[in-house]
This record gives sequence, C-alpha cells and structure tokens, in this order.
Amino acid sequence: MKFKLWYEPFKKMIYPHDDDWGIEIFLDGSFSVTCKNQCLKSRDSKLIQCIGKKDKNGKEIYEGDYVKFILQKLFTKEEIIILIEWDQEYTGYYPFNEKFEHWSNESDQILWNTLEVIGNKFENPELELPKAAQGST
Repeated sequence: MKFKLWYEPFKKMIYPHDDDWGIEIFLDGSFSVTCKNQCLKSRDSKLIQCIGKKDKNGKEIYEGDYVKFILQKLFTKEEIIILIEWDQEYTGYYPFNEKFEHWSNESDQILWNTLEVIGNKFENPELELPKAAQGST
C-alpha cells in the first residue's frame, strides 16, 4: 500500500520520500507526522491511499484525485471528469457521476487509455464537482 498525506495547517501534500517530512503508519490505522524531526498533530492531516492504478502518463492515482477520461457511448464519445472516492457499498474506489450512474448503460465503455489525473480535491479545490455529480458514497 502507498500513502501520501494532506497537512491542512500548511496546505501541503506530503509524500513519503520528502526529505523534511515523515509519515509513520501504525498497525491500528493511526499515524504520526513529523516535520524536521518535530511531531505534528495528526488530527490536522488526512492520510490518502493510492488505489493501485496509474493514469495514461504513469502517474499513480490516489483517493481524492480528479481524473478525466473518454466515455465511449453507443454512437458518441464524451469527456468525463470524476472524483476518485471510496464506495462502501461496493467496497472499492469507484467513480460515480450523474451522467453514468453505476455504469448502468451496458453499451458505455471507459476508454482506459485516456484516463488522466488532473488534480486533487486538496490542492485543487477549484475543480470541485457539484454534489449531484459526485454520486453517492
């Protein structure tokens, strides 16, 4: 499993390989954050998990990422932007959107080779989708 961390007070994404930063994850799911060897409050941060997939450019996809891709419909193609979120009902990271709720139309196909990370909800709040387009999680 791979993780990164959003540290809210500094509005900074922290990666495990960052020199001044450290993330320690414990077996019980708790974690600690350090900056220049000082322990910081973990309640001010959000641990973000990699979903185990990469986009067309080889960039790893994390929970909270906005991705765009082409949806091949029966006679047309449509560019879609979605937020990657955990879905408890399906116990996995599933993109939902009002345009293709639960991938209901069997003729619709995601063109996976077009999937691209365009930002995330922490560093790019301007990309936020309307609540109705985020689907239910």
